[in-house]
Amino acid sequence: TGNRQSCFHPMFNLTRRVLHKLALNGFAGAETTAGGDSPALAQQALPTAAEQVGRFLLVSVQLGLLLYAIHLFKIEENQGFYVILLPIFVGFVIHAWLPRAWRLPFFVLLTGITLFIYFDALSAAMLLGAGLLLIGIAHLPLAFSARVTLLVIAGIVLTALRTEAFATYRSVIILPILGSMFMFRLIIYMYDLRHEKQPVSWWQRLAYFFLLPNVCFPLFPVIDYKTFLRTYYDDEPLRIYQKGVDWIFRGFTHLLLYRVVYYYLSPAPASVQSFFDVVMYVASGYLLYLRVSGLFHIIAGILCLFGFNLPETHHRYFLASGFNDFWRRANIYWKDFMMKIFYYPAFFKLRRLGTLPAIGLATAFVFFSTWLLHAYQWFWIRGTFLLTLVDGLFWAIFGVLVIINSLYQAQYGKRSLARKRSRPGAALSLSLRTLGMFLFMCLLWSFWSSDSIAEWLSILAIAGRGTPGEWVVFLGALLALVVGGTVFQLLPSAWKEVLVPSRSSFRRAVLTTGGATVLLLALGHPGFRGEWPPALKEVVQSIADNRLNARDAALFERGYYEALMGQNKFSSRMWDIQARKPPDWKSLAELGAIQYSDTLPGRTLKPNLNIVFKRARLTTNRWGMRDREYTLVKPEGVFRMALVGASYSMGSGVNDGESYESLLEAWLNRDYAGAPFSGYEILNFSVGGYTLFQKVAICRRRVFDFQPDAVLYVCNSREREKVVLDFAKLIRRDRVPRDSVLQNILQQSGATAEMPESEVMRRLQPFSDTLLAWGYRSIARLCEAHGALPVWIFLPNTGDVLTEEQVAHLMNIAQRMGFLTVNLNRVFAGYELPAVQLAPWDGHPNALGHRIIAERLYPHLVQRVVLAGR
Repeated sequence: TGNRQSCFHPMFNLTRRVLHKLALNGFAGAETTAGGDSPALAQQALPTAAEQVGRFLLVSVQLGLLLYAIHLFKIEENQGFYVILLPIFVGFVIHAWLPRAWRLPFFVLLTGITLFIYFDALSAAMLLGAGLLLIGIAHLPLAFSARVTLLVIAGIVLTALRTEAFATYRSVIILPILGSMFMFRLIIYMYDLRHEKQPVSWWQRLAYFFLLPNVCFPLFPVIDYKTFLRTYYDDEPLRIYQKGVDWIFRGFTHLLLYRVVYYYLSPAPASVQSFFDVVMYVASGYLLYLRVSGLFHIIAGILCLFGFNLPETHHRYFLASGFNDFWRRANIYWKDFMMKIFYYPAFFKLRRLGTLPAIGLATAFVFFSTWLLHAYQWFWIRGTFLLTLVDGLFWAIFGVLVIINSLYQAQYGKRSLARKRSRPGAALSLSLRTLGMFLFMCLLWSFWSSDSIAEWLSILAIAGRGTPGEWVVFLGALLALVVGGTVFQLLPSAWKEVLVPSRSSFRRAVLTTGGATVLLLALGHPGFRGEWPPALKEVVQSIADNRLNARDAALFERGYYEALMGQNKFSSRMWDIQARKPPDWKSLAELGAIQYSDTLPGRTLKPNLNIVFKRARLTTNRWGMRDREYTLVKPEGVFRMALVGASYSMGSGVNDGESYESLLEAWLNRDYAGAPFSGYEILNFSVGGYTLFQKVAICRRRVFDFQPDAVLYVCNSREREKVVLDFAKLIRRDRVPRDSVLQNILQQSGATAEMPESEVMRRLQPFSDTLLAWGYRSIARLCEAHGALPVWIFLPNTGDVLTEEQVAHLMNIAQRMGFLTVNLNRVFAGYELPAVQLAPWDGHPNALGHRIIAERLYPHLVQRVVLAGR
């Protein structure tokens, strides 16, 4: 035993010294120059080094689990966040053990490598080249004004490339990220560069612009240059790393809460019917800001993992007790940027007018600039400027209130944000102010989220029709919040510290963040939900999915055929989906493929087209069908079917011959040619954007000229919403058909052409089933008159799964009107959405999706239509 100890003693000591040095370099952030450690020093330092290594392992395990949870819940999947998760984790582990002098070069190199992983090689090289060029211009040996002029010229060139007129495939991909890196940071950088006195390394300068999370997040906090330099490893490294993990987790939870609000508590304006619908509509707009705060927490947390000990981006902004307090708590980096670049220069120039006028005018300048700069930021992300009346009024109202609050504080004394021991009166006052501020911000945010002032007022008017009981419940809930907030403030400090700790210990942070992450992993993993009730399982699964809510999905679908892609709020998920759409992804109208008429159906495909549509070949026959050529007279012995649908049935985005209609026709002629019929034809009358009104019209005007034996009517997920929307548009254009049923609905609803679209739709909602029954009955009667079999097919959109009760309701209406029905509700079950969709920005089925539809529909078509028609 003694020989064995003496044999391993040198190796043991060497291991201790290496571990000690790694711990010093990796976690203390210090350079060590000692030539060697004495046994006594090694023996004394070993527990500290071991503790540091243990803590690093705990941080790494938490981070790994957290990043896996982010991947499992598909957090910001459309932004491509999942692509950079592995580089973040691997980069963190390597970076933490590097000597201090190597870390910034490694961070910049890691960002560069991640750019090449995220983009194709040429796009990544172009982005890096453009960024380096801008930094190089900032450091040319010229006068400061000359450098600024050159940067302005470069900005004008890049701005032109971002516009639709000069957009290319690569500019749409590159410029949102390049703009995010430089549009505000370059302003701060040049401001601080002019006054720079301390030496700054080139690695620090490069790291400031090429920040790792910026690779996939175009919406990015405005990080101050001096703060970025000052906070780099300004605390114990492991404490910074743990803070980073905590902030990533906090951002993750914000985004999960955002999904709950977005999916379940954010009604479309047209669906607001009752008092509590108004409450949800008003509150949800403000609560959806959780997405921005969640993203910014994740971004700041990732940067903390690499030593950038940045301050909070948001601080409990829902608990703001006044307008200035909200301005200090929400998007703190933006507030600091505006104060530094706009407020203080303006204030000091205006101070000769007096302190109060200077404060008021400088604050007004800040909010006017904020409005313009948000439009500027939106331009780089979306390629269009956001300068609307509603947007301007939002910033004007908020700015005026902050000015009043600022002047009041300047006149009567400032209120500190620091915690004070509350007396009952002060605690009650703070609770009332906080609740009042929250309610006001909800109201103001709902105004900002509305498409027009008229729409917003029409929604608020519904609250005035609330019953006394509803108002009692609402006011009682507000009273409970006031009482709860007051009681919490009066609790002993030790109790409050347990509930809301001001500063967590490392152990507590690990237990809280790590334990909560494991719990969320269990909730998010399908394997742990096997024995759960179906309803609960469906709710959790829906939160784990990355999809549009009903409101945005309807707008998204309308955007294919109308100019509605200007969804103007960062809290909506539409902007990040559409931001990735390439410039060649144009609509049929933009390609000149549609011919219009003043009567329904209003639009049809032009005949004899041969175009590229969504990067796929699209041709039409002499009749204007997306199909092969057919004779007007049905050939002898042929079983002819007419397909009446919209873009899915037309085959939007797939090549000729790849649509499910083409596949079905080919398979029928392959398997059943000669028996029971000599041949089979499916004539495709479908056109993108068709709803029930267009389908009824096309049946009346064209379909039966071709003598079909069966009419295949395709219903999609939002059939009820679409028929209401289409009828609302007819009312607002004063083009309602002279049909007794439709005229009766118009009279009973009280809808007029002068009302906002959402108000008209709201009045029509109770008549949605009546409209569907009218349309189905119209087509069924036409089929009966011409001896054709009416077949109703439910085909969901790729991102939608209706409940069986919802589908059964639609089927029941169709069956009562005389249709044979086919239910394909879960047609894409077992497939991930990206596998069956054309692209993240386009939910139409791809070639695989169409093949799946054809495979599921084929047996129904054979057994219930073709063979039944013998």
